[in-house]
Amino acid sequence: MARPVAILALALTLAGCATAEDPDPWEPVNRAIFSFNEVADRAVLTPVSRGYQAVVPEPVRDSVTNFLGNLREPTNFVNLALQGEREGFGTSVGRFFINTTLGVGGLFDAASAFGYQKQETRFGATLQKWGVGPGPYVVLPLFGPDVVRGAVGRVPDMTLNPTFYMSSDWPWITQRVTEGIDFHSRNMAVIEDLRRGSVDMYATVRSIYLQRLGAEIAGSGSDAQYDAIFEEEPDVE
Repeated sequence: MARPVAILALALTLAGCATAEDPDPWEPVNRAIFSFNEVADRAVLTPVSRGYQAVVPEPVRDSVTNFLGNLREPTNFVNLALQGEREGFGTSVGRFFINTTLGVGGLFDAASAFGYQKQETRFGATLQKWGVGPGPYVVLPLFGPDVVRGAVGRVPDMTLNPTFYMSSDWPWITQRVTEGIDFHSRNMAVIEDLRRGSVDMYATVRSIYLQRLGAEIAGSGSDAQYDAIFEEEPDVE
């Protein structure tokens, strides 16, 4: 027990190491991991995502997205409770029960029709609410860009996922793989545009991530959308 606590304490200490002038002090290591992720993306994720788009009809893909979102809802409402967001907590709990029942296990977003709008958050945002700084920019193998605070927050978030408590690891692994394919297939055109239009893809992704992270913190007090780098197409020179 002492070792995980020590690791967590070290990570939270590192969360205060970055500065506005140098948010990426680990750039050489981050670039190496980014290059590895790019190879994996081009060799595996892109072909699989193209096949997924070609074979699976759009309504079915939408249901997959809804189902994955519903699995993440417990993470949302627990973190909203920890952040003291009572209204958001109630909305998230309502979404989970409505979509699990009327939405046929989460395949359909019935909750939005009742006015329960989606509000995603993560433990990294909870740490931010509690005054923990973002820390250095970091690129995680296969998971992509983050900051130390968000990377630390992925651990408790993982334990809030229903598939984490199943007897086998395969449901959780399958969920993560499916989430990667789902996200990539929805953002594939934007990713390809970035690759074609960027002289330095690493620097472009880092800039987009840090700009949106700053905008989310300034606008809502939350940096919850760690994965939503490509959800809106950026301007690329």
